[in-house]
Amino acid sequence: MTEAAADFATLGVTVGEREFWGRGHGSDALRLLVDHLFGAYGLSRLELDTWSGNERAVRAFTGLGFREEGRRRSAVLLDGKRYDSVLFGMLREEWANPA
Repeated sequence: MTEAAADFATLGVTVGEREFWGRGHGSDALRLLVDHLFGAYGLSRLELDTWSGNERAVRAFTGLGFREEGRRRSAVLLDGKRYDSVLFGMLREEWANPA
């Protein structure tokens, strides 16, 4: 029996100061992180998630080539409203050959 090795990573990026939101800093940071992780490590996939109401994150993730892979319906409660938790993933070959 061979030993299983983790060949994926779960990512996260946060731009905490509202004055810097919407300027592409999160997308730039995520792009650099994805480049580094696929370039420096033998990872086969990367994944991350957000809540369905976070339109900036959804645009940033899909703009970099991440694909929606699943949802946990009504999993996030924010300000009295329920949102889905949305999982995104990217395979190494998708980063090397963006569509």
